[in-house]
Amino acid sequence: MTSKMGFTQWMPVDTLSWWPYSCDFGIHAPLYAQVISEDTIWCYYSIGKCSPSGDSRNAIIKTSDSFHSYSTAYSFGNIAGPVILDISFSNNNTFFLYTRDFNYNLYKWSTSTGLTIIKSDYNSWLYDIQIIEDNTGFAISSWGVLYKYENDSLDSLTYIPNCFAPILKASNSDRHFIICKDSANGNYNTLLKSMDDGLTWSLAFHDNNRSFQNLTALNDSSFLLTTQTREVLKSIDGGVTWLPIMDLSNLILYSIVNENVVFGIKQGGIVVKTIDGGATWINLQTISSSINSINMVNEMTGYIFGNNNSNGPGAPMVYKTTNGGIQFVPESTPNNTISLFPNPASNFIYIENPDRTVTNYTVTISNNQGQQVLKLNVDIDSKKQIDVSHLNSGLYVLQLQNQNTIYVSKFIK
Repeated sequence: MTSKMGFTQWMPVDTLSWWPYSCDFGIHAPLYAQVISEDTIWCYYSIGKCSPSGDSRNAIIKTSDSFHSYSTAYSFGNIAGPVILDISFSNNNTFFLYTRDFNYNLYKWSTSTGLTIIKSDYNSWLYDIQIIEDNTGFAISSWGVLYKYENDSLDSLTYIPNCFAPILKASNSDRHFIICKDSANGNYNTLLKSMDDGLTWSLAFHDNNRSFQNLTALNDSSFLLTTQTREVLKSIDGGVTWLPIMDLSNLILYSIVNENVVFGIKQGGIVVKTIDGGATWINLQTISSSINSINMVNEMTGYIFGNNNSNGPGAPMVYKTTNGGIQFVPESTPNNTISLFPNPASNFIYIENPDRTVTNYTVTISNNQGQQVLKLNVDIDSKKQIDVSHLNSGLYVLQLQNQNTIYVSKFIK
């Protein structure tokens, strides 16, 4: 069931018009982003050589203020390479980088030491990296050799047979998981677990009818496992038993916050949200940009990354919410608020016109679940009375929109 909702605004935090072009003429390179906290995001691009005599281009960039400003942590480009194969961001100040040039190299970068090499080999020897903290993590080869990273040293830990193209799902505890194929050409139908910090591994779950995609830890004993068909399974006993709890097959992209709250993107760029485990869905807004990913930090704050052809050919765009999707507004326009009174309200509220050069507005009121409860087209000279007597008690968001600007304020009924 889908709850029909009004139009709310996802406003861009920034358009990255300076983002470089790939070898495809007129197309910006993909934006790969890793959200660390509510304001800190790592992003990078990796562009191979466009011609035998050309340069590869790679850069890792960080923003600590929601894309209002940027700093380049590291960049490189030359005829020989290198090309970024994998990257793992552990926190605000550290990332690990697996590259290919003449050799295959694993690097560590930190704000204090810069770029240092951990291991180099002529042969490709890593398939996935997951660094948990600055000095703890794992790396694994495509055929199941597991390495433990600790105190700036990477050492072979164990070999996991019949584990192909593995995807690491490590945690801060001694309990870790690996999603892998049981044959080189098979599906991701095997979930392995370790209870002793990676020393030994056992089968947690195998299903020939499913292909696993991702694992989300709710706590030390509860996990969510998503499949390629967007089915969500839950375990509350440390991965011993799994039961289906949610169907996300109507979503193209999604971000799971917990077993009840999921944000997603439907066909046509429709942004949706559920707060009851998928029983009902709230339509938040339609975004015209080509959306690449959605990443919620928590129930209130998150980002959408996409590309907008109206701002140059495929320039990356970034959107942010700080109130759970009820209203998506740019941090760069904090003064777009309106004066309304009385607050708290009883039967009526009065809105003052924030721009006397404009009189035609659309008024939209949504409750604290993001559901539209009132929409009016009004003419405002100096102020306008709005009847709210029919609204239930609670917190509401009022949006006042003209042709050029959106104004937002909150009131209590």
